Amino acid sequence: MNKKESRWALSFMGIGLIAQWLNKLIFQGSEPWDWILLGVASLTLVCMITVLTRSLRRQRSESWQERSQVSPKSRPVEPPSE
Repeated sequence: MNKKESRWALSFMGIGLIAQWLNKLIFQGSEPWDWILLGVASLTLVCMITVLTRSLRRQRSESWQERSQVSPKSRPVEPPSE
Protein backbone atom coordinates (compact mmCIF):
# COMPACT_ATOMS: atom_id res chain seq x y z
CA MET A 1 0.00 0.00 0.00
CA ASN A 2 1.20 3.48 -0.72
CA LYS A 3 0.87 6.38 1.72
CA LYS A 4 -2.39 7.66 0.25
CA GLU A 5 -4.09 4.27 0.56
CA SER A 6 -2.70 3.77 4.06
CA ARG A 7 -4.09 7.12 5.21
CA TRP A 8 -7.43 6.32 3.61
CA ALA A 9 -7.62 2.93 5.33
CA LEU A 10 -6.55 4.33 8.69
CA SER A 11 -9.14 7.10 8.49
CA PHE A 12 -11.93 4.57 7.95
CA MET A 13 -10.65 2.46 10.81
CA GLY A 14 -10.59 5.57 13.01
CA ILE A 15 -14.15 6.44 12.06
CA GLY A 16 -15.22 2.92 12.96
CA LEU A 17 -13.47 3.06 16.33
CA ILE A 18 -15.00 6.44 17.14
CA ALA A 19 -18.46 5.14 16.22
CA GLN A 20 -18.01 2.13 18.51
CA TRP A 21 -16.79 4.36 21.33
CA LEU A 22 -19.80 6.67 20.93
CA ASN A 23 -22.14 3.69 20.89
CA LYS A 24 -20.73 2.27 24.10
CA LEU A 25 -20.28 5.43 26.16
CA ILE A 26 -22.84 7.95 24.99
CA PHE A 27 -25.70 6.16 23.27
CA GLN A 28 -25.46 3.01 25.42
CA GLY A 29 -26.51 0.63 22.67
CA SER A 30 -29.71 2.27 21.44
CA GLU A 31 -31.12 0.41 18.45
CA PRO A 32 -30.96 3.13 15.76
CA TRP A 33 -27.33 3.76 16.61
CA ASP A 34 -26.60 0.03 16.31
CA TRP A 35 -27.81 0.09 12.70
CA ILE A 36 -25.65 3.13 11.96
CA LEU A 37 -22.68 1.38 13.52
CA LEU A 38 -23.35 -1.71 11.42
CA GLY A 39 -23.43 0.46 8.29
CA VAL A 40 -20.14 2.14 9.20
CA ALA A 41 -18.52 -1.24 9.90
CA SER A 42 -19.79 -2.65 6.59
CA LEU A 43 -18.53 0.37 4.66
CA THR A 44 -15.15 0.09 6.37
CA LEU A 45 -14.91 -3.59 5.45
CA VAL A 46 -15.72 -2.90 1.80
CA CYS A 47 -13.18 -0.08 1.67
CA MET A 48 -10.45 -2.20 3.25
CA ILE A 49 -11.07 -5.04 0.79
CA THR A 50 -10.95 -2.54 -2.08
CA VAL A 51 -7.66 -1.05 -0.88
CA LEU A 52 -6.12 -4.48 -0.39
CA THR A 53 -7.25 -5.68 -3.82
CA ARG A 54 -5.90 -2.57 -5.55
CA SER A 55 -2.52 -2.86 -3.86
CA LEU A 56 -2.21 -6.57 -4.66
CA ARG A 57 -3.17 -6.02 -8.31
CA ARG A 58 -0.66 -3.18 -8.61
CA GLN A 59 2.11 -5.33 -7.14
CA ARG A 60 1.26 -8.15 -9.51
CA SER A 61 1.28 -5.75 -12.47
CA GLU A 62 4.66 -4.33 -11.46
CA SER A 63 6.03 -7.85 -11.07
CA TRP A 64 4.91 -8.80 -14.58
CA GLN A 65 6.39 -5.59 -16.00
CA GLU A 66 9.72 -6.37 -14.37
CA ARG A 67 9.66 -9.90 -15.79
CA SER A 68 8.95 -8.63 -19.30
CA GLN A 69 11.89 -6.19 -19.10
CA VAL A 70 14.42 -8.94 -18.44
CA SER A 71 17.03 -8.95 -21.18
CA PRO A 72 17.32 -12.03 -23.44
CA LYS A 73 20.93 -12.59 -22.29
CA SER A 74 19.81 -13.26 -18.73
CA ARG A 75 17.23 -15.84 -19.78
CA PRO A 76 18.31 -19.48 -19.70
CA VAL A 77 19.36 -20.93 -23.00
CA GLU A 78 17.31 -23.88 -24.15
CA PRO A 79 19.18 -26.77 -25.69
CA PRO A 80 18.62 -27.19 -29.41
CA SER A 81 15.97 -29.71 -30.28
CA GLU A 82 17.08 -32.66 -32.40
